[in-house]
Amino acid sequence: MGIVSDLVRDIPLPKMIRVKQKFDAAQLNNVIDVLNEQLYQPNIKQLIKPGMSIAVAVGSRGVDRICEITAAVVKMIKKQGGQPFIVPSMGSHGGATAAGQIDVLRQL
Repeated sequence: MGIVSDLVRDIPLPKMIRVKQKFDAAQLNNVIDVLNEQLYQPNIKQLIKPGMSIAVAVGSRGVDRICEITAAVVKMIKKQGGQPFIVPSMGSHGGATAAGQIDVLRQL
């Protein structure tokens, strides 16, 4: 046997079950309008002070229209006088490096 198989030979496997996931098919046709409704609520707007530096965490998996959503968030922050900056938050995407993740965002 190989080195790895020798190391795990005596480790019992946990019980496993088959899982089936069903996703909700509901969708928003006007996602940016709905997002803006939420972002421009007074209790949200008041949190942003002029000159405030605000991180916008952006992933890369599973979010439809992520570029438009990110742009709307950045626009709102700027409109309130904040200074947004993008923080890549992708885990292993882009080689799990900051530079690789920035490159993924540029490609989006």
